[in-house]
Amino acid sequence: MKIDNRSILFLCTEDWFFKSHFLPLADVSQSIENCRSSILCTVGDATANLEIKGLDVLPVEFSRRSKNPISAIRLIQQLIKGFRKTRPDVIHMIAMKPILLGGLISWFYPKSGKVFHVTGLGTIAEGNSSFAKILRYFLFGLIVRYLKQPNSHLIVENPDDLEFLRKFGPISSAKVTQLGGAGVDPDFWNIIPLPNCSPPSVAFVGRMIWTKGVDILVDSIRLLNKEDCPIQLNLYGEPDQGNPKEISKELLKDWSKIPGVSWKGRSDDVKSVWQNADICVVSTRTREGMPRSMLEAAACGRPLVVTDVPGCRHFVRDGIEGYVVPPENAVELAQALKKLATDSARRQQMGEAARTRVLDGFTEADIRKKVSAIYQQILISQ
Repeated sequence: MKIDNRSILFLCTEDWFFKSHFLPLADVSQSIENCRSSILCTVGDATANLEIKGLDVLPVEFSRRSKNPISAIRLIQQLIKGFRKTRPDVIHMIAMKPILLGGLISWFYPKSGKVFHVTGLGTIAEGNSSFAKILRYFLFGLIVRYLKQPNSHLIVENPDDLEFLRKFGPISSAKVTQLGGAGVDPDFWNIIPLPNCSPPSVAFVGRMIWTKGVDILVDSIRLLNKEDCPIQLNLYGEPDQGNPKEISKELLKDWSKIPGVSWKGRSDDVKSVWQNADICVVSTRTREGMPRSMLEAAACGRPLVVTDVPGCRHFVRDGIEGYVVPPENAVELAQALKKLATDSARRQQMGEAARTRVLDGFTEADIRKKVSAIYQQILISQ
């Protein structure tokens, strides 16, 4: 694509989040000739990787924990400064906080194209209190209002999120693109023979936070221990210190004292996790966009046990790529794990189906193609 002297600005909470999930977006921006790419994010260890990708990294402080209005005002000031510096032709806002704050500022850039990239609607979409309902009406209604701007576009990662947002106002289908999550590279995440461990090995990869249902997963292993069905559960990930729902390291260490449970901490080589695991589990309580760990495991040929929430149920078809169980139900989760743990042929069959599923719209190449079409549509219309 050749568009002269253009600028694309990404808004993302943290550099590691962009690095782990959205590098294909950087590839698309770099494919546009004479186009400068920048990102506003909280900087950390991953910033150097973003700069290698050709992104101009502009530091801001996206604090997920803070609810201090003064901090929010300072963040908005930082964002305004970044907008003025980059003068973007395309503003690509990723996840809820960048969308909500960046969307406000984008009103003052009427000629810029806006991409609102929803990676999941989070717990705010599920609260039943009066405050949660009011906040939900305001926040999601604001996103729908943003989409009334010309040259604006919505990205979702599952159909449930789109239908939920449509409760707050009409959204033209012409303004919507559904991506297969962040996508995975099937050449890197190649199919790996099942190790058929004894006892069978189950892996969870993700942040150690309560919303991921890690405690329910641990309870399911307790139940299987009582049934004399040995399974080894390995938990890979660290507590998310920027998240109010983080699980303490002390509790994770206590869980590791349970027979069949082991907290491994962070893994810098997730591919090796699937080399040593027979089953992937995603035990989340709440809505997801499209869990990357699920896609990576599927690409490696691992059968999946996931909860019946948006994002997970869109990818896993119950009985084909694995099993879909109710969230917060340790009994159902334990029985699904048991079915796979006691049947190696079923693990093989479902793992192969999971790999095939990834290749049907959930690869990085699929993501690049769809995002490139969005940018091209926006830039050509300016």
